[in-house]
Amino acid sequence: RPPGGETVQELQDRAWRAVQRLSTAHSGETVVAVSHCFAISTVVAKILEMPLRHFRRVRLDLGGIVRIELGPATSEIISTNETWHLRTPRHLP
Repeated sequence: RPPGGETVQELQDRAWRAVQRLSTAHSGETVVAVSHCFAISTVVAKILEMPLRHFRRVRLDLGGIVRIELGPATSEIISTNETWHLRTPRHLP
């Protein structure tokens, strides 16, 4: 735990609660949420049922997109670390 900060478990718990609240409040809708890579990595670890001690194995570049789908009985990772939107198109001046 960093001074004045939270443990990785506390971070995961807080991030997962936020994801669940968004899912409940916007059932059947597409939602965009923005966060820091550690928070996102812990959510991915939760969905994959990955031991939290391995959450740093989930690579997320700055600005990378992770797509998840939450359902009543299961949650899935649709994609991770999408960075296509960060590339400059070659046809632009």
